[in-house]
Amino acid sequence: MQPRRTHWLKLGWCGLGLALFAVVAWRYFLDDGIDHARVYRMAYGNDVPFHFKGEDGRPSGLAVEMVSEAARAKNIKLEWVDGQGKWRQHADFMVLFTILPKRLKSNYITAPYLQTGYSFIVPADAPIQTVNDLNGARISFMDYGIHRDNLAALLSKMDPVPVASSREALENVAEGRADAAFLSDYAVTPALLLGGFQSPMRVLPSQAPPSQMGIVSTDECGPVADAIREGMKTLVLNRTMQRIVDRWGFFPNLTTDNREELLEEKRKVRGLILGVFLLSLSVAASVALLIKLRRHTARLRETSQAIQFERDRLRQILDLQFGYVAMLGTDGAVVEVNQTFASLMNESRANLLGRRFWEIGWLEPRVVPQAQQFVAAAARGEFVRADLPALFPGLGPRDVDAIFSPLKDASGQVVNVVAFGLDITERIRVERDLEQSRDAALESTRLKSEFLANMSHEIRTPMNGVIGMANLLLDTPLTANQREQAEVIVQCADSLLTIIDDILDCSKIEAGKLVFENLDFDLRTTVQDVQAVLAEKIKTKGLHYSCDFDGNVPTRLRGDSGRVRQVITNLLNNAIKFTEHGNVILQLTNQDEDERHVTLRVAVTDTGIGIAAEVQPLLFQAFTQADGSTTRRYGGTGLGLAICRQLVTIMGGTIGLESTPGKGSTFWFTARFEKQPGEPASIPPPEPAVHVPLDGATARKQTFEAGSGNGDPGNSLVGLKVLLVEDNPLNQKVSLEQLQVLGCTADVAEDGLEALAALEQTTYDLILMDCQMPRMGGFKTTDEIRRREKQQLETTGRRVCIPIIAVTANAMKGDLERCLAAGMNDYLSKPVRMPDLRAALERARASIRSGGNPGQP
Repeated sequence: MQPRRTHWLKLGWCGLGLALFAVVAWRYFLDDGIDHARVYRMAYGNDVPFHFKGEDGRPSGLAVEMVSEAARAKNIKLEWVDGQGKWRQHADFMVLFTILPKRLKSNYITAPYLQTGYSFIVPADAPIQTVNDLNGARISFMDYGIHRDNLAALLSKMDPVPVASSREALENVAEGRADAAFLSDYAVTPALLLGGFQSPMRVLPSQAPPSQMGIVSTDECGPVADAIREGMKTLVLNRTMQRIVDRWGFFPNLTTDNREELLEEKRKVRGLILGVFLLSLSVAASVALLIKLRRHTARLRETSQAIQFERDRLRQILDLQFGYVAMLGTDGAVVEVNQTFASLMNESRANLLGRRFWEIGWLEPRVVPQAQQFVAAAARGEFVRADLPALFPGLGPRDVDAIFSPLKDASGQVVNVVAFGLDITERIRVERDLEQSRDAALESTRLKSEFLANMSHEIRTPMNGVIGMANLLLDTPLTANQREQAEVIVQCADSLLTIIDDILDCSKIEAGKLVFENLDFDLRTTVQDVQAVLAEKIKTKGLHYSCDFDGNVPTRLRGDSGRVRQVITNLLNNAIKFTEHGNVILQLTNQDEDERHVTLRVAVTDTGIGIAAEVQPLLFQAFTQADGSTTRRYGGTGLGLAICRQLVTIMGGTIGLESTPGKGSTFWFTARFEKQPGEPASIPPPEPAVHVPLDGATARKQTFEAGSGNGDPGNSLVGLKVLLVEDNPLNQKVSLEQLQVLGCTADVAEDGLEALAALEQTTYDLILMDCQMPRMGGFKTTDEIRRREKQQLETTGRRVCIPIIAVTANAMKGDLERCLAAGMNDYLSKPVRMPDLRAALERARASIRSGGNPGQP
């Protein structure tokens, strides 16, 4: 072939190749099916910093600028319109639209070009360490569906505070109107960096999945939307994207900056160009290679800048943390620390990097092995939290709440360990002070209870002699004047015992040791018992008393009848005490009832002196009465109503009063009881009449004649031989005379040693044992008696168990149980009254005859 023909052949092939290249280029770059003469309408909303209306009234934001530049690169004309929630009515596109599965079913959305994560912003001093600490908190967020969905996935419960902008959300946190703000990372970073808030804040990363966002359009404009999205790749390559990012001051997570996606697209273009140029001209291949290398270099440079920006942003977020934060390798080497930790160590960051976390001098030497174990456990994937003693330079010993958490990659492998610490020295100091205060209060309560028990014992011992001798005196023939004087002694002693019992009840309630029974009782019987006790007082003052008992009140109840009786008695006593003439009315009504329970209202109304309004709120406080003159004129400690309030509260009710000075008062309380099975719908009320007892002198005389001496044929105690173990001479005399009146014979032992010696010489039917005595007290004596009885049973096979009745001045909770546990058979509290002594002796006598032990009272 001739050289000239060969030359033209080459030129022909080159021409053909160029033609093919032109055709392909036109099809690939120009013939895109877009009407470039048409003006397309793009809607925007209010989502700072992505798209919003600027101060000049024009659309602004990161997404607005990106879309505008991409449309310009594709020669697409756009008109921006305000499309707050109604973009389809007057626009072809929406600039930014979160991609969700349910939205894809009814909308045409391009591939994502932006994505954002989410973080919580909390006050810098808030004790919030993890997302779980925000359950139930007030969360401020921009009111979008995706935000609510992400919050609902993170928190089981919350108090939502919707806002219109990220700035408003952060202001709510800074000014205390919200506990935390939930915002996209792009909205958080510039706002925090700008500052200007009332109080500092810190970032708490969340585990919410990132949101991907694209351009939404009508179906017919879908190709145009895809073209705009495709144009964003050009912005990355020609550095326009970098200029937009620099203008907004932060670098978002651009999905179009994905290296593999760009490489794949450019490989297609490069392959097409390379094929054409290989057919036409080898020079074209060289040019394409140079273009490719330049673009690759630009992408690497931009990627490096983006990575550096992300590192700087992460460091800023770490520095905003209130406590120290350190990122460690799985071997414990320090990879990164925040400024707080570096400041505590008086070191620069560079000096801390690369050193082992437990070797940089912030821990006490004794806990270094423990810290190593914590890091190793976190490197294995465990979450560790512990209190560690620290020694920060210049601060001295500190207590640190330390957390070691694993940081995993996408495959689930632990790549780092995050160590977080918070100084809790002051909190621990406050907790220790509170514990010491609590212990001191408990010790004070114990000492007070012990003092009241001793006081009760010391007072009841002489009171036993006073009341015992006065009652013995009343059981003898006396003149009318002498009997009246003796009865005054008994009444005064009874009043003093009431005061002592009130003080003890008040102490038990305060110490939480007051025990309530839950037994079946008849409310009608309880009310009648109270009426019988107070009948003489009502008769003496000449008052008219009535009981208004509603027919729908069930009376077969279950609860503590003694406490009910105590409250009603106290209210009636006060009404009688402060009423000189007129009426006292007891009223019981049914306030609420169901199948198993009933709530009763009990009211006591009188026509007495009344109570001023300003002192009514004080009456249910301990040691409080209406005024000082009341105490002098009427007596009392002011404890009764305070005890009633406590008792009513324990019974599930309330107490109150209504009063007018000079006209009278109404004291009322409510209480909730369980009904006994088979309780009828209604029952007849108790008899309201006041039964007047026999004249006092006649009654006393009859009692003396019926129970005196050995000649009473109906007395089952005649001939009972008793060993009285008592160290107090006065109490010895009282008890001996009481036993003599009951027809018993008695010997006296002044302490436990004398009692043991007497038992070796004489056989007794029973023992009255005082509990507190010199040399050998009642408990130890009882123990020795029972030991000897057991030894006798083992030696002779003959069982002997002499009844022992405790006689003690202790009347606190637990004294009865203590006596029974010590081996005693019965219990009498001083002062010992004749009916109580007779009952205890009869129980012991019945036990002796039946061959058993006396029962508990």
